[in-house]
Amino acid sequence: MEAAANAIVITDRDGNIVWVNSAFSLLTGYAEDQAYGRNLMPLSGYPDESFCRQFWQQLQTAAEVWRGESAHSRQDGSLYEEVMTITPVRNNQGEIVNFIAIKEDITEQKMAAAAMEKANALRAQAEKLSSLGTMAAGLAHEINQPLNSIKMIASGMVYAYNKGKERPVSDLMRNVEEISNQADRINRIIMHMRSFIRQDASQATYCNLNAAVEQSLRIMGSQLTAHGIQIQTELAEHMLLVYAIPTALEELIVNLASNAMQAMDSAECRDKRLLIQTWADQNTVNLKISDTGPGIPAANRSRLFEPFFSSKQGGDNLGLGLPIVQAIVTSCQGTITVVSKENEGAAFLITLPGSRTEAV
Repeated sequence: MEAAANAIVITDRDGNIVWVNSAFSLLTGYAEDQAYGRNLMPLSGYPDESFCRQFWQQLQTAAEVWRGESAHSRQDGSLYEEVMTITPVRNNQGEIVNFIAIKEDITEQKMAAAAMEKANALRAQAEKLSSLGTMAAGLAHEINQPLNSIKMIASGMVYAYNKGKERPVSDLMRNVEEISNQADRINRIIMHMRSFIRQDASQATYCNLNAAVEQSLRIMGSQLTAHGIQIQTELAEHMLLVYAIPTALEELIVNLASNAMQAMDSAECRDKRLLIQTWADQNTVNLKISDTGPGIPAANRSRLFEPFFSSKQGGDNLGLGLPIVQAIVTSCQGTITVVSKENEGAAFLITLPGSRTEAV
């Protein structure tokens, strides 16, 4: 035990330290003579005396191995994170006489996991921005419409004024009201895009999958059309509601449509078609997105939802589109499967639990 890399502590049945190895001193900063006689739990960062008494009493009663993970302070005040396991030791009569605690320093593992989580979050955010880049043409079209209306109304008012034409105040106020309405429309588009990027669980609500399809195509439909893709939709009239973040459903559709567009472009397909279908069963809502591209090779199917895997050419692709789609589907308690064969185009079927309340 003295040679062990992990810190090892032996206590009496009340948790008072009777022996420590040198690894304990290296981990906590407490020398052997400073540790002897002190209770293990306060020394391990649990300062409440009442809690410590109850802890050891429960440990004696349960007579089971205890395992805990938490952050503690060394003697010099620096922080470290550990996993501590406490095991009871019995005498020949079966009575607990000691406890052995093993303390493993997991500070570096925690830091590495936090760094990896942050990096993955940044990559996922970059994938969202990549999706927005694909949608840029559609966004420009969406914003240009109200901008043109504002321009025309304002120009007409200026022209009439320069020509000395007097207009009733009621006409002017109607024009001002319409300018305000168009400005609100632009603001809604911008706010929608912000919520697309900054999604959080508080945005979840019961929503109509058809509305997500229509909004996604409204934003990126012009981009698909510019690539020579014919868009077909078969949306069921009466749909169950889905509990989800509306913009997350849009992101899911945008990613799959974008993948289809890139696949059909790379294969130089002559007949480019994107078909989006929705229908509801008794308790589920279904979304199927199909294309007339080259399909998905059998060798790639098992890795489709693997983060950072991509069969696309070019270093700009992060390989996170489909993992993000799968994460969104999973967060909605749904499933996603590939339902097409190689050389028959790609088709993804998404099944989500539906509410019995029908969308209006």
